[in-house]
Amino acid sequence: MYHPYRGEVDLLPLIGTPDKRFHFPRVVDGTKVLAFHRVGSPEELIDGFKGIREPAADAPRCPVTDIDLFLVPGVAFSRHGERVGYGGGYYDATLRERGPRSAAIGVGFDLQVVEPGFAEPWDARLDGLVTESSVMFINITEKE
Repeated sequence: MYHPYRGEVDLLPLIGTPDKRFHFPRVVDGTKVLAFHRVGSPEELIDGFKGIREPAADAPRCPVTDIDLFLVPGVAFSRHGERVGYGGGYYDATLRERGPRSAAIGVGFDLQVVEPGFAEPWDARLDGLVTESSVMFINITEKE
């Protein structure tokens, strides 16, 4: 999960969905690493890196390898799983460390879906993309 920044899709109403746990990213000071902490309500988030709301450092932490589904914001997406964020590389570094059974789904608006071919070799690819009018599965395969 994430806290919306600069007009990103707001998924905060999903918090509280029965039988689901929500973990939000927190930038680990001085690194390109995102640590994920459990959050029970948006009120638990505090101002963090670049003013983005994030969990407090003492909130319960979840290893990246234990997360089943990453809902990933972005500036632009392609139907080939490419994603551009704000240039920090935080999600790219994090998604490279995720567990083999997890999925990374981009969340954006139709107007953010652009022609493919802009990804750099270090960019992590998404497994799918959700917009207000479609759900696209890109790199989803059945995982053991």
